[in-house]
Amino acid sequence: MSRRKSKTSAFGNAGFDWYLKNTARIALKEIRFLRFLAATELLQPVVITFEPRSGSTWLIEMLAGLSNTVVVQDPLIERNGFAYAKLYGFELRPLYFTASEMEEAADYLDDVFALRRGGSVNFDSAGMGASTVSVVSKWANTPWVSAWYANRYGARNLYLLRHPLNTIKSQMNFFRTQEKLAYCVAHSEVRKRLPGEALELCETVLASGNEFQRRMLTLFIRWFPLIEKDDSAVSIIRYEDLANGDFAGLEFLSAMDPNWSAKLAARSSIRSRSSAQSRKTKEPLTMSEQEQKAFYERAITLFGAETFLKHNGYL
Repeated sequence: MSRRKSKTSAFGNAGFDWYLKNTARIALKEIRFLRFLAATELLQPVVITFEPRSGSTWLIEMLAGLSNTVVVQDPLIERNGFAYAKLYGFELRPLYFTASEMEEAADYLDDVFALRRGGSVNFDSAGMGASTVSVVSKWANTPWVSAWYANRYGARNLYLLRHPLNTIKSQMNFFRTQEKLAYCVAHSEVRKRLPGEALELCETVLASGNEFQRRMLTLFIRWFPLIEKDDSAVSIIRYEDLANGDFAGLEFLSAMDPNWSAKLAARSSIRSRSSAQSRKTKEPLTMSEQEQKAFYERAITLFGAETFLKHNGYL
């Protein structure tokens, strides 16, 4: 009998062992979560979106040490969301680009933000069991739907930014995140909003480009609402500033913990779990540094990202 099981989500196929392991993990977390009573008062939630390998795990592990904070890790990514998608009856998507797509998962997310679901909760959170908490959700998705979080939950939206070249190199040299350019290019909202020349480049690279190029263009698509300045619901924080001990823009954390700055500084030197193991690339990085930079600069021009990147110190 085949050890692989067909999946009904948009993610393709996953092995039986994958299902077994993640189903058991989620079930055990839900059982463990029963030990904790939901908070009597929930403060304003915080949603952190990001491009994979931009320092999000490191940041969220620092935030988990703050009093009155409960961290929720990626409730809508495949390994955390597949079981709940079936339970709540929504389609689990690789990325979410519209408010209507978010509405499909709203009942599930309502329970996540009300701390009625424990499958994606970080049990190392300092606020577990507290009577007043703020839910901090790390979400590996686009800022395209940040306004939905603000409208539905009154959430404070942060976007964690890291230099694009460093982000993509880290994606290729550490664990392999799923490539999503094909999904992005086929999406009606992306096709409607992307500049024509940028879309043409995406289609060309999708047909014959290498992994570096595909990942770089996916990053620019995910960033596009920020580039368009459709970002009123999003505050940007830079990985490079955090790495230098500059926590400007996070002062709101004082509502969760009066010693927030000192605690972040103390925990910032702890190596993130996601960086504990480096893995070899599955495809050699054949482009030279000069070729990488040239492609990066071409993407900047076609996506109209010059002003955005200059403002954030990446150009």
